[in-house]
Amino acid sequence: MAAKVIQDGGAYCSYGVVTILYSGALLGALYDIPNIKYDGYRVLTNKPACGAMRGHGTVNVRFAFESQLDELAAKIGMDTAEIRRVNLLKPPCITVNGLRVQSYGLPECIEKVVEGSKWSERKGKLGRGRGLGLACSHYVSGAANSIIRSDMPHSTVNIKIDRDGGVVVYTGASDIGQGSDTMVAQIVAEGLGCRMDRVRVVAADTDLTPIDIGSYSSRVTFMNGNAALKAAQDVQRKIVHAAAKKMACSEEDVVMRDDMVWRRGAAPGGAAALPDAAHILETKGSPYGGPAAAGSVAQVSGRVEGQVLRGSLQQKRKEEGPKDRLSFEEAVVAAIDFTGALSGSGSYAPPPQARGGGHKGGGVGPSPAYSYSAQVADVTVDEETGVVTVNKMWAAHDCGRALNPVSVEGQVIGSVWMGLGQALQEEMVWKDGLLMNPGLLGYLSPSSVESPEVVTYIVESVDPEGPFGAKEASEGSLAAAIPAISNAIYDAVGVRLREAPFTPERVLAAIRAQKGMKHIDLTGHDDPVLPTKFREHGGSLWFKGRGPQRHELDPASKPADVVGD
Repeated sequence: MAAKVIQDGGAYCSYGVVTILYSGALLGALYDIPNIKYDGYRVLTNKPACGAMRGHGTVNVRFAFESQLDELAAKIGMDTAEIRRVNLLKPPCITVNGLRVQSYGLPECIEKVVEGSKWSERKGKLGRGRGLGLACSHYVSGAANSIIRSDMPHSTVNIKIDRDGGVVVYTGASDIGQGSDTMVAQIVAEGLGCRMDRVRVVAADTDLTPIDIGSYSSRVTFMNGNAALKAAQDVQRKIVHAAAKKMACSEEDVVMRDDMVWRRGAAPGGAAALPDAAHILETKGSPYGGPAAAGSVAQVSGRVEGQVLRGSLQQKRKEEGPKDRLSFEEAVVAAIDFTGALSGSGSYAPPPQARGGGHKGGGVGPSPAYSYSAQVADVTVDEETGVVTVNKMWAAHDCGRALNPVSVEGQVIGSVWMGLGQALQEEMVWKDGLLMNPGLLGYLSPSSVESPEVVTYIVESVDPEGPFGAKEASEGSLAAAIPAISNAIYDAVGVRLREAPFTPERVLAAIRAQKGMKHIDLTGHDDPVLPTKFREHGGSLWFKGRGPQRHELDPASKPADVVGD
């Protein structure tokens, strides 16, 4: 396989070197490609600087690749779903450009969308003007090589637990709307076996929190989640050590689950574990219980004697021999009594074998895990106007393990929605370096009216490196939407579009060219089916004497009058 990519990066390099390297590196981790030749060019132009966006570096390249894959299938008479099946990776493996793949749910993703869309029954059989298209995509679960040239961990999380059982998590990761604070709370609660409402997250406060290298490349749940899990396990070991002594058993026999700690073989019995505490709380005679309760609280540890803890739950421990089970608070207090304080820390950095090869540019693209997505689009094309209507989308996403299925489903739908906008509407129109549609009235994105039904399938391949098997869930589905719609347009009307967005003007011009009808120049004197050059849509512009061509009425085009002394 050979690829040549030219990217318009504006007047400044910004993050452009990484972008052009991503475009080439991630050609290799979706299908089994034994040989790749890649030439990438980042071109400086008279436009503003640009930066990373969802699916950074992969979206346009995936559009080209998946479109060409469909063309190859047509030439050899193979079904477009089948050509993808026969070229799947065989994990665990390392690709030709050094990307390590351990979990790979793409085969199941393809099966889900093919089955859901009734691909075999409907593909190519819907009549002129309606069609189905399939495409796949993938993305990293964070960059294996840090943007900071250092051997420091990519994420660190600290945990502190108070006597009342309240868990405070300190993380430098920023929640920018993706829900990472919720994820770290879920991971810590699961790791400690406690209720999630015990957990409070303190995030991105540089006075209090350890360093995290940033919210980018879909890395936070994977890397910060791994650090949070290790911190929870660090604290859990201390609690288990203390609980084992209280219950006179080995540490291996201690179970922490459902906000309780018990000896293996004993019934967890949450309600039966706190009868005396409940009795104390029901007694109104004194702040610490009435006379009936006084004897039962007299032997509480000296450091907590008489203390009423958060939520009005009084903590007590009795000197009546080993117990079969403890509440989470009792286990925490036991651990604090042994250690003086209860805290833990965890860090994560990708292993060396996940950091890629030594070739030029090999540092960009490696990740500890990759997500995978497959999508099918059902579209209708109006051949009289060129208007494309997406009727329905089926999207399957391999996220490793869905720690929060509702959040995963929302991320997948959001990715498909953004891809839909880039496929049909969103375009920055430039004239001589000037953005002609800087507002939302000119730069259109899909509203709820244009958004089709999106059927989502969560595929769980359970990655061995991710926290509880989780991996990326927010970016990988975007890149498949554009080629899926493009391939569906081809199935509907037989025209192959190579430039996005697929506006009515471009679609109509391609249909008329296919039919040999009178040419309407809507594409700047370029072949709409096979464009040969980049162009600034709209042609040249007279603007205060600047532009590639001078308008005849442009005062700057006339020689200046020379006034003698």
